[in-house]
Amino acid sequence: QCGPAASVTGLHLANLGLSSTLPAVLSSLTGLTYLSFAGSNMFGALPLLNDGLRKLDLSDNALTGG
Repeated sequence: QCGPAASVTGLHLANLGLSSTLPAVLSSLTGLTYLSFAGSNMFGALPLLNDGLRKLDLSDNALTGG
């Protein structure tokens, strides 16, 4: 999902069989308001995410605090 000036505003990557840590580059997506990695096999610490995030779904993963 993209907003004005082609900034990324949403990422829906749920239930895609992903298995990794959450990439630190997510913190550079300053226009991000929606993020879902639900039902994946994400693990490790949470990276710092932007203050504008309004919906975050990381359910059914093995993440720890950042």
